[in-house]
Amino acid sequence: MSKSKQESHDTQLQKELVKQYGEGVAVSARDMLEEEGHKKMVVPVGPALNVGLHGGIPEGSWITCSGQPKTGKEQPISATVYTPNGPRKIGDLAVGDAVCHPDGSVCAVVGVFPQGVKPVYRVTFDNGDTAECGMDHLWEVSAKARKSPEVVALKDIKNDLYYKEKNNRWGQWPKWHVRLTAPVFFRPRPVPVHPYVVGLMLGNGSMTEKQLSFYAADKELAVAVADHGECDISASKSNNYSYWLTGAKQLKTALKRLGLIGRNSHTKHVPDCFLYNSVEVRQAVLQGLMDTDGTVGKAGSAEFTTVSQRLADQVKWLVQSLAGLCSVRACRRIFNGKLFRFYRCHIRMSDMSSIFRLPRKKARCQKRVKTVMTHRIVA
Repeated sequence: MSKSKQESHDTQLQKELVKQYGEGVAVSARDMLEEEGHKKMVVPVGPALNVGLHGGIPEGSWITCSGQPKTGKEQPISATVYTPNGPRKIGDLAVGDAVCHPDGSVCAVVGVFPQGVKPVYRVTFDNGDTAECGMDHLWEVSAKARKSPEVVALKDIKNDLYYKEKNNRWGQWPKWHVRLTAPVFFRPRPVPVHPYVVGLMLGNGSMTEKQLSFYAADKELAVAVADHGECDISASKSNNYSYWLTGAKQLKTALKRLGLIGRNSHTKHVPDCFLYNSVEVRQAVLQGLMDTDGTVGKAGSAEFTTVSQRLADQVKWLVQSLAGLCSVRACRRIFNGKLFRFYRCHIRMSDMSSIFRLPRKKARCQKRVKTVMTHRIVA
């Protein structure tokens, strides 16, 4: 790093540390020695260790360093981190860049400290999700879902992963719970089509170059497409559940620009401009999908079914970006003598009714007794 870049880096870091710890914070060991009377100063070496000691420790000097908690970050530079504008690689981040915070807010990067080449371990959760990190990476976990969380290094979790006396499908009962984040914040951006209409059309719509149509047992969904899509509907004479969209030239042009015209059931997907958008936009897309191809069981559980693997993965991403849990399972079934593959997304939310607009489906949803949503580390 050049001298000018180092000085700029130190200045930004100094501001962040003073903001957090107040005046009297030393960024480097030289600052401490040059201070008149060698007064005691705080050196918060959690994120600032490399910078804090760049001046070296002169012979004969005694410096006591203490690290702040929750600062152990050890993930590969290829790992994805979400910013208000969408995903980026950790290795591409720089000081001052904005990143999404687990509490649903946004925070700034105050330091970037390369760790060199180190072993990387894969952590697996009970819904099939994985994360990669080093043994010194700190996790905020709790031994039971309702207990207050504690900060534990991966090397300690690895050596105490299960309750030894309890058995289940993994052979032993997973001990550590990780709380889910709040709904992720992405900057709002304009979209050419109402997000609820996009969800409805991806679920039960037919989007061809020749004609737009919509299939629904609930007429109110067809009415919603017409209202939000600024077009008219006409019922098919041969099928009481089919509707033609008329006067939909503007809607068709927008859908074509989004790359959705001509997509069949296996190739439908949610465009990125709806995925990396505000909570309200993401929720509206998910509601459209769930009102069409989603179901609610007698016990209030929810599932989404599709033949598009890409759409199934995107539904999972939408749910988890809205502070829920989702697992995807590939299924096979023989229909009319042919092997049929489809995907089932099992969804859990603290308030299941939030992912539906259709009244009859919202009425079947039950609110969770446990409001703290967690997933467990299984390997």
